[in-house]
Amino acid sequence: MDKKLEMRLLEKYKFLRPEQNPQDLETNMEIMAKEIPKEKLNDLKDLEKELGKEGVISGTIEQYRNKNNPDIYEKQPKPIWDLKLFGIQCGNGWYSLLDDAFSKIQKHLDENPDLDFGIEEIKEKYGTLRIYYYGGDDFIENIIDHAEKKSATVCEVCGHPGKLCSTGFDIKYENGKFYKVSNGEGWLKTLCYEDAKKLGYAYSKTEITRQEAYKLLREMKLDYEKTLADKSLWSSDYIEDVKKRLNEVNELLTNFN
Repeated sequence: MDKKLEMRLLEKYKFLRPEQNPQDLETNMEIMAKEIPKEKLNDLKDLEKELGKEGVISGTIEQYRNKNNPDIYEKQPKPIWDLKLFGIQCGNGWYSLLDDAFSKIQKHLDENPDLDFGIEEIKEKYGTLRIYYYGGDDFIENIIDHAEKKSATVCEVCGHPGKLCSTGFDIKYENGKFYKVSNGEGWLKTLCYEDAKKLGYAYSKTEITRQEAYKLLREMKLDYEKTLADKSLWSSDYIEDVKKRLNEVNELLTNFN
């Protein structure tokens, strides 16, 4: 999620930033700064870069390593834990979905101040929204469950109506036309038609040109033949499935003879 949108949610809802014991946090960060070897810190930097969260943890560790230099230490931000470490790990399209759910949860918490509740992680998993939390009650559980289910109908990229799409697909030939049909395999993501097309995902059932169909079928044929050439690497059930798919591809290719 865009950092500005992410910060808007973190600043708006108190339960997304649970209170910390400053003394414990200070001690923990100093221990990490002292004990994490340089090579592990480099690995951490690579992970942060991959997640688009450069310096979130490693910068804090380096900050504590510079604690003996007041000029450097005081100029760097103090560490913030929990969601701010890796942030909200989903697309901007689900911002309104989260905002709506969190506004209801915040109102419920304000009316029930003794209720223990906190968000531990927010991410996309298997194409839909996942909100991991602790505490709460039936009301909060229902709100979160509804948001997670609704995410399967909202494009994670733009927020428009969407469907669960996959990078895995089959080619179908019906009434003289070729179609690219999502088969639910590979990477999953909830997308609208336009974003699915941009990102290379199969959106339900999409008509494609003869040229596109021929190119995809040839690529599929080569992949299946390569798999069958290395039978020892795969289970017998998988090999039988590949044989079946190869026969279907060869049959579709007869339309180009």
